[in-house]
Amino acid sequence: MKKLSLVFSVALVLLALVATSISCTSDNETGNGNELEETYTLLMVTFSTKGGDTVGSQSCQLFVDRVKEKTDGAVIIDWKGGQEVIGRTDQAPAVRDGVIDILIGPMSFYEKLLPKSAVSNLSPFTPMEERENGIYDHWVEVHKEMNVRYLGIPHSPGQYYLFVNEEIKKPQTDFKGIKIRSNDTYNPFLLALGCVPATISQGELYGSLQTGVVDGTGWVPDSFAENKAYEVVKYWIDYGFYRTSSSVIVNLDAWNKLPEELQDQVEDASREIEAERWQVTREMDDDFFNLFKDEGMTPITFSSEDAE
Repeated sequence: MKKLSLVFSVALVLLALVATSISCTSDNETGNGNELEETYTLLMVTFSTKGGDTVGSQSCQLFVDRVKEKTDGAVIIDWKGGQEVIGRTDQAPAVRDGVIDILIGPMSFYEKLLPKSAVSNLSPFTPMEERENGIYDHWVEVHKEMNVRYLGIPHSPGQYYLFVNEEIKKPQTDFKGIKIRSNDTYNPFLLALGCVPATISQGELYGSLQTGVVDGTGWVPDSFAENKAYEVVKYWIDYGFYRTSSSVIVNLDAWNKLPEELQDQVEDASREIEAERWQVTREMDDDFFNLFKDEGMTPITFSSEDAE
């Protein structure tokens, strides 16, 4: 397992001294004014920055608020922040090991810890359909191998697209040698096209596109728009591939400490948000592509033969 950096490790140890990863405190009264009630506090990190106005940040904040509402304040999620608190490669190990209780982030963050999760990007079903057809229950069982409880998908950006500065006319040949920012999820797809995958952090990507360090990037429309990458990229390939989503996972030991009633309420909160955010993000897709056109980008399409 890749170790947390020393700075983050020290910070998290101090955090743990101040507030146990999952803590129970007693209030003098419950909502009906009679007996003592335990309050469970869960520490959370996310793929998205806390307090931002991005679509992803909004989904994470909604999860925090809805859990508090559903449990009548009995479960409080202490959102510590995003990748500025714990880097993306260290977030999943931190949840697995109980350093942090909850992670909201793409399954690609923990594909190396749970290789079976890689197939999630190939699912043709919506998150809501997966709850009906048994896939959700399958993921619950699979995630136990990582010592976490899977709770669904509170953020659904949709499909990946390729955004490039080279005009691609023939996909069979024109992708060869083009350097594309990638990740573990779609590296095989890019390699099959003949691209050269490159690992570049999100914070460095704008400058890398602007200066030609990479010729393009795979990304989801909302993140591409929020980072204003349309200012430095000329084209997008107008065919989506794979499906990306951010799941919520909870350290299994922390989850098991919650009474069954609270577990049910937290799961209800996740189920509601899943449907709400899916609808919201799908409605935004057209807005993003219209924005790209307004900013001077050009969509690239192929003949039906080449597209296949």
